[in-house]
Amino acid sequence: MFFLLVFSIPHAQALNPDRKLNQYGFQTWQTDNGLPQNSVRAILQTRDGYLWFATREGLARFDGIDFAVYNRRNTPGLLSNDIRGLLEDHDGNLWISTASGLTRLRDGHFTSFTVTQGLPDNSIWSVFQDARGGMWAITAGGLAHFSRDHFVPYTTQEGLSSNTISAVTDGPNNSLWVATDSGLDQIVRGQVEKPFAGSPLGIETIRTIATDSSGTLWAGTQSGVQQFSRGTLRTYGVANGLPDSEVDVLLAGKTGAIWIGTPAGLATIQNGKLTAYTTANGLPGNQIQALYLDREDTLWIGTNHGLARMRDGVISAFPSKQGLGENLILAIDEDREGSLWVGTESAGVALLKDQKFMTLTDSEGLSDNLVSSVLQARDGSMWVGTDGGGVNRYDDGHVSVFTEKDGLTSATILSLASDSNGDLWVGTPDGLNQMQHGRFTAAQATDQLPDDFVRSLLSDSDGSLWVGTRHGLAQFNGSQVTTYSQADGLANDFVGSLTSGGDGSLWIGTLHGLSHFAHGRFMNYGKSDGLSSDVITALMMDSQHHLWIGTNGEGLNLLTSADGKTRIHSFSANLGLPDVIDGILEDQSGALWISSNTGIYRVRITDLINVAAGRTQSLAINSYGTADGMKIRECSGIGHPSSWKAKDGTLWFSTLKGVAWIDPANLQQNRVAPLVAIEQVSIDEKNLPLNKSVTLGPGHSRIAFHYAGLSYVAPQKVHYKYRLTGFDRNWIDAGSRRVAYYTNIPPGVYRFEVLAANNDGVWSSRPATFSIQLQPYFTQTYWFYLICAALILLLVWFIYRWRVHQVESRFRAVLAERTRIAREIHDTLAQGFVGISVQLELAAQMLTTSPHAVRDQLNQTRQLVRDSLAEARSSIWNLRSNEPGNVDFASRFSNAIRARTAGRPLETNIQFTGTYRSLPPNVESELLKIALEAVANVLQHAEATHLDIQLQYEAKRLRMQIQDNGVGLSSDIADGTPAGHFGLIGMRERTEAIGGTFTLSSVPAEGTKITVELPLN
Repeated sequence: MFFLLVFSIPHAQALNPDRKLNQYGFQTWQTDNGLPQNSVRAILQTRDGYLWFATREGLARFDGIDFAVYNRRNTPGLLSNDIRGLLEDHDGNLWISTASGLTRLRDGHFTSFTVTQGLPDNSIWSVFQDARGGMWAITAGGLAHFSRDHFVPYTTQEGLSSNTISAVTDGPNNSLWVATDSGLDQIVRGQVEKPFAGSPLGIETIRTIATDSSGTLWAGTQSGVQQFSRGTLRTYGVANGLPDSEVDVLLAGKTGAIWIGTPAGLATIQNGKLTAYTTANGLPGNQIQALYLDREDTLWIGTNHGLARMRDGVISAFPSKQGLGENLILAIDEDREGSLWVGTESAGVALLKDQKFMTLTDSEGLSDNLVSSVLQARDGSMWVGTDGGGVNRYDDGHVSVFTEKDGLTSATILSLASDSNGDLWVGTPDGLNQMQHGRFTAAQATDQLPDDFVRSLLSDSDGSLWVGTRHGLAQFNGSQVTTYSQADGLANDFVGSLTSGGDGSLWIGTLHGLSHFAHGRFMNYGKSDGLSSDVITALMMDSQHHLWIGTNGEGLNLLTSADGKTRIHSFSANLGLPDVIDGILEDQSGALWISSNTGIYRVRITDLINVAAGRTQSLAINSYGTADGMKIRECSGIGHPSSWKAKDGTLWFSTLKGVAWIDPANLQQNRVAPLVAIEQVSIDEKNLPLNKSVTLGPGHSRIAFHYAGLSYVAPQKVHYKYRLTGFDRNWIDAGSRRVAYYTNIPPGVYRFEVLAANNDGVWSSRPATFSIQLQPYFTQTYWFYLICAALILLLVWFIYRWRVHQVESRFRAVLAERTRIAREIHDTLAQGFVGISVQLELAAQMLTTSPHAVRDQLNQTRQLVRDSLAEARSSIWNLRSNEPGNVDFASRFSNAIRARTAGRPLETNIQFTGTYRSLPPNVESELLKIALEAVANVLQHAEATHLDIQLQYEAKRLRMQIQDNGVGLSSDIADGTPAGHFGLIGMRERTEAIGGTFTLSSVPAEGTKITVELPLN
């Protein structure tokens, strides 16, 4: 299972060693592109995917698109802009060697170390990490070991031969070899030992050291190379074939070989045999500055005059015109995708990468970069027609140019064809040309062609040559020419692309539709038959006899024939296919390659068929452009054929900057998933620290996440998708956009995640993340919502209680009104009826005893009736007394009482004491009614003979006292209110209504006293 897991992980490959150096993709970055300085001393890719460059003007971090520069001005932890070396330790910390101290970058923080922290000197040359993980700093004043945030120095005081250290490397048994200008020392368990005292290794100036796979120690000195193995010391010098006695660079190979760089050339020692290489062997310069072995064990050699490559003993130098030639190479490193980075003395940093396309341009000898047509002849050579530069023959890396001086009628090439005899035919604006025996001549019977403007050529299987012109089609067979035009059934006389039907028929693309010529007749197809456009620009019959049709502006069409029926399907531009199509080719895997003015597209034919049949609705399309090796993505549609499939399966395309070709069978896929990093997070245009998570207060509305997919093969084609968990439900396809914006995000806890896919669609395995917590205002918290909910409930409860109170108030008002009416009826109508009844009884008795007095009695009764009615009406409507307003209360009171007691055997005494004061009418009315009710009770129940009524006006109160000498009240009536006795109830209620107190006292057989006290203001 372990081996299955290991070998199932996609590993990066090195640069393809089978390609020539000029076939690699090449790109440089200098100060104009953002590099702080053009002298790049060290290159390092850290485990997070970033590339770091050490320059004399600061440290640069590169993500494939932009540089981030760190220097003394913006990074206090950097003590100098002169960066000399870079190293990433086992914990992922970046150590930066500078001219004024050592700096460590850990978790985004720069920390500096100087002599204050124990370094022997502030001038740092390099840093080394031993096999146990220990860190060693090589300074101008000696060596130092890092321990617990400080350094322990090793100098001559601790026993070193010299403080001038050139290199260190791991030794046996966890020891450390230290090379100085006075010999080789060894540090064992913290102690300095001199195992080579007295020997050349103990006294010579050692410039570099290395240990090979077998543990053999190699030392480069001023007098050659010293090999120390199993206690034996062997020297290789100029006498043994070394180019120079001074050795500057040593590199141990994987197979046991040791590579040696000197000021006078390169050497290798393997199995005791020394072999030397100089400019005579192909090196661009003899001074060796840097050596590097890539994953394919290819040796890259940095010299004082550029870069070279050695493979299987063969050296090839990088072309000087591409920027690396004639420049001092300082550093070489390979990134995780297998591309090679090269640091130079004055030309910045360069990238060598494998690219899918290779392009032939004027740099390789092409006569003109504007290519019109391309074709492979019968002998396997490639012919390239240009727009003004004649025709070029490309064979085995060599370019031959043919123009008018070689017999062409014009240097502007419109079309190419090669017949079965191996002859080359060239169409120009000035006629048809034929190449025979290495020279071009005007073709015979050219004057019989419909036009000299030969736009397309096609060699047919029967040996004839079809010629398309602006004024018709011609079939050229030796000296015989047959012409066809619109009059013969051709769709249009302006003929473009031609292709064979495979059954002896011919398909012709014209300016106004598609024509099929079979058995001497033309069958035409246009927009009315399903074509997306009548302007046909490209035709190709695939291996399954499907005809693919390219148009100018309306995309791709498919023509199929089955059961005697022809069907045409046009593909929507929404599928991602180009609108303008210049050429169509089929590769050996069954994929279609389409050239256009927006690049080259690859799509599988089966996918297209499925879309045409309605089985699927989308296409998997690969697009190619400058990021894949093309010099320009715009292809050329000037001539025919504009694209060609060679015998070896390579596909060739005409472009505006040369002819580009690709080998689909060996299409290198970038299988290294890109690492992705979040480079910047800003809130309301203010940058946040990149510490993976942050908590912010309320009130922030705009968030921006800047990210980068760290793939350097084609950074422009890196694809992104992201999501903000807690806000986004699904991943958002960002295309190549490297920033995500969010606005008006509600408070909460969120995590931003972003994934990247490289140029071949391989997605990163883990997203880069950043957590953010937006704290709410109090009005956005759950507590606030709970309080609001409680307040709403309380408000609802208050409304409910108010409504209940309203209902109860109305009920009480109705009940009070009913009670009042009952009381008024009891106190007015009832009492009035009682009085009337008494008067009538008296009148009846007087009829027999005093008939003459009956009249007076009846008049009193009549008056009583009128008064009772008026009083009842006033009581029912809650009106005031109808008596004139100039009648005072005392008079009204006395009159009402005496009217009630008139004719009764009851002595009534009414007395007003104190200072009379007028009271509110309702108060006086209530007092009167209380008194009348009391009189009524006396008359009806008391059997009294004497009644005293006294109204006493005091300073702060009014006391009304009514007392009789009747039978009195029983205790249950005096203390309570039995059912049916409403008089006492009414008196109490009336008293309370005007704010007074009601008191009743009664003694049986002695009478009853009622007291009403009313406060006066």
